[in-house]
Amino acid sequence: MKVGIFYSSIVGWQTAPAKAQVMTNFAEGVKKHGDIAIQYTNIQQQIGDINAGLILGYTLEPGHRQQIILNLEKREIPIIYCDSDIFVYGKANTECLRYSVNGVYANKGDYFLNLPRDTSKIQKILDFHNLTVKPWRSNGEHVLILGQRTVGWNMLGLNGIDWLIDIVQRVRAVTDRPIIIRLHPGDRGHYKKTVAMLKPFFNQNVSISSKGDIRHDLVNAWCSVGYCSTPNCVSAIEGIPVYLDSPDASWAKNIAFTDLKQIDKPPLPDRTQWLHDIAHIHYLTQEILDGVYWERFKTAYKSL
Repeated sequence: MKVGIFYSSIVGWQTAPAKAQVMTNFAEGVKKHGDIAIQYTNIQQQIGDINAGLILGYTLEPGHRQQIILNLEKREIPIIYCDSDIFVYGKANTECLRYSVNGVYANKGDYFLNLPRDTSKIQKILDFHNLTVKPWRSNGEHVLILGQRTVGWNMLGLNGIDWLIDIVQRVRAVTDRPIIIRLHPGDRGHYKKTVAMLKPFFNQNVSISSKGDIRHDLVNAWCSVGYCSTPNCVSAIEGIPVYLDSPDASWAKNIAFTDLKQIDKPPLPDRTQWLHDIAHIHYLTQEILDGVYWERFKTAYKSL
């Protein structure tokens, strides 16, 4: 098999050594299994005869990355997406990442969860990140609303500020608990506008968190409320029940509740299978270098 390694999917990849290394590591894993990795370092390069393409990240917005995605989709070439680590809040690095084929949403990508699994993997992932799964909380006070980026693919086309305004009103309609809003740490460019838009709610026991670590916001939380991104999974790992507004696209779907009327008595489901699932969408650097992911890809797409 031949796989295209699209360094060109990274803006300024030459000055982003950690991101470039992710691509290089994947190429090493491909070659370890006797297959060919072809480097694409320039957006102008013609895409040759390849069986798959590796892209770092995803986008719905016009640009060089979208051009690559559309080109590969048009030619019906499977796209391997490399995305952020759900467990990254425990240990921020690029040594553990998510991989999927032809989609990055939980309900769209192919994650090979039907293939044989290593039952010890969840513990390996937790140990690597210095994390433990907390028991479901037995008490708590505030509702934590988990904001997402104002614009971008993870909001599925919805404006993040509009969603925050709407969800604050809907939460307040079903509970009088204090509401704390955690804005997305990577959305600083919209911070002032977001605060200004939410200001009318501050006299309704609504506030905006200034804490850096999400775990600090989850202390004494009754539950969290999110749209579809990875912090919803963090909430569940830390033992805080989570409501989802767009469950199908979220990896927290199988342990979340979707009816806000349950907010004062949220369900506390068993998380065992869910934890095994989210562990097996992640791969440590050594697994990528050893071609563990690539071998699973070849098993799933052996007809190529």
